[in-house]
Amino acid sequence: MIVKSKHTEKHMSKNIDIVLVEEEKRCKLNPYCNDCSQCFYIGECSDFKNMVQSIKDLEAATAEATLNPFIISMSGFIPTVIGPPNKYLSEVIDSDMIKKLQISNSMVINGPTGCGKSQMLGDYIKEKSPDETVAVIVPRRCIKRQLRREVARKLGIPPDKAEEFLEWKNVYILTYQSFVNRQNQFKGKFLTVFLDECHCLSSDATFATYPQEMLQWLENNLDNTKRVYITATIDNVLPLIWSKEYRDFDPYIPYNPSPPSDVILNATPEDITKYDLKRYTRIQQIVLMKANWDYLNFKFYDPSDPQKLAEYINDISKSGKKTLMLLNDIDKGNKFNQLLDPPARQIYSDSVDDALNEEISKITENSMFEGSVLITTKVANIGLSLHDSAIEVIVAESFEPEEIIQIIGRVRVDRRKPRPVTVLLPDYSSGDLGRMEHMLIEQLKDFKAAKENPYKYDREPYTYSSPEGRILVANDLAIKTLDMKLKFIQKLKAEEQEHPHSFINHILPYYGKGSYDATLRVNYDNKVECKNRLIAALEEYKQVEDMSLFRSKVVAACNETGAYTKKLEGTIKVETINKVLEKFEIPERLGTKRETYDVILSE
Repeated sequence: MIVKSKHTEKHMSKNIDIVLVEEEKRCKLNPYCNDCSQCFYIGECSDFKNMVQSIKDLEAATAEATLNPFIISMSGFIPTVIGPPNKYLSEVIDSDMIKKLQISNSMVINGPTGCGKSQMLGDYIKEKSPDETVAVIVPRRCIKRQLRREVARKLGIPPDKAEEFLEWKNVYILTYQSFVNRQNQFKGKFLTVFLDECHCLSSDATFATYPQEMLQWLENNLDNTKRVYITATIDNVLPLIWSKEYRDFDPYIPYNPSPPSDVILNATPEDITKYDLKRYTRIQQIVLMKANWDYLNFKFYDPSDPQKLAEYINDISKSGKKTLMLLNDIDKGNKFNQLLDPPARQIYSDSVDDALNEEISKITENSMFEGSVLITTKVANIGLSLHDSAIEVIVAESFEPEEIIQIIGRVRVDRRKPRPVTVLLPDYSSGDLGRMEHMLIEQLKDFKAAKENPYKYDREPYTYSSPEGRILVANDLAIKTLDMKLKFIQKLKAEEQEHPHSFINHILPYYGKGSYDATLRVNYDNKVECKNRLIAALEEYKQVEDMSLFRSKVVAACNETGAYTKKLEGTIKVETINKVLEKFEIPERLGTKRETYDVILSE
């Protein structure tokens, strides 16, 4: 609601947007004023206290739908709709909500894969007015084919006629790449733009220039478009969206400090409050779809031991179930495939060759793959919808949480009655994280060198020609993306030194699954685990000579793994400890001397 201060002597007169007030109210302490933000009576005002409590309640509800602190902070000041996990997007919002958006404004839809985003797009296209021009932009050709088929079904037209018919109706379903190449076609037009899977504007920047070109087009066309950003993984791309949807500060508000130039792109929840950024965004609506991850069961594997992983997958295949596997390194995928029986199908970029395109088209059309295992890279998996109840296992070998969320989302389940799915995550070591760190540093060097001398790097993904074709433009977005990835890996690497399994412990909270548990390793052997824990406890005892601590660790190792023949309770005797050590073939024994304990090597 837009209200205006009517008492200018005590209150600064300006328009403000109070999103949580349903009807205009006069302040009880100062009936001539509606501007709570500058009120002298603020400490006594019940209206203001109620407004603050409403904001806190909405932020708490938002925190149940997302872990993103940025969205949680935004939700207190931007109208936010939260859909429950047993509902689909079309049941939570309708076309009217998007139609009410004014040109120049935008909305953000963040929901897990399978929540009905494609269905919502089809509904909107079917119901749009004849004079409205709609551009639906997607990152991959397979998604374009799926969406066109969905819209054709809704409109009752043959799929092979969909493209021609839709463009006659002023509806364009294009990839981001093709939209950038055809951008002059839309020059000067008023558009409703759906940016589907918009997280690709961040994740694809390291191997393509279209994300930066797309963002530049958006910046140049804010005033003649209304934009709907749609994704299941908002975290990395949200700062980019926020930076483009930012309005200039009002120069007539001197008490509001102007932020440093990089604050918008790298804004934190604290920055939003400090600089009052909530008042200066074109984002007018947030829609969050909750997810219920109870159907997912996580297991962990050692990525340095592919044989063990292959044995696990082969057993799954023998049972008649299927496995979907993400491996971003094509050569590594080829080598791993040699360990599988039967061999897997492999897909990667959808622009490599005709045979591969035909394979991807077949998978896209049928929403399932033939055989027991499908190995894919992120280039090919984004947007695939696999409605195949035989898929029981997903292997997500990636260093990036966003990619893991996306590959899990490729396997569709009923939001109301999901079937169980097991997800295998790599348990990266310090060495693995160090190698990834080195790779990112080397990539960054190349992109930074291209920025210094773009004409030396006149090729994708380092540079591209400006729309006028006059100059080469460096891929700055790749530098920002790689820098963000590098900081994440370095943070995990530092944590790994203090707390092992840092990567696993970072991923599991996304799904409300707690922390690392050794019993969930695919090659878990409770006897081996118990023996390793006993050896570690014994070595620690030699160093600190704390018998109470040693006893407790012996009890925990035996009881938690279940590897010992009986449960240990209370203060166990030395004789019991020695029996445990003998049971697990550990050659050391404890002896007593003057109420102290010595570790004695057995003969």
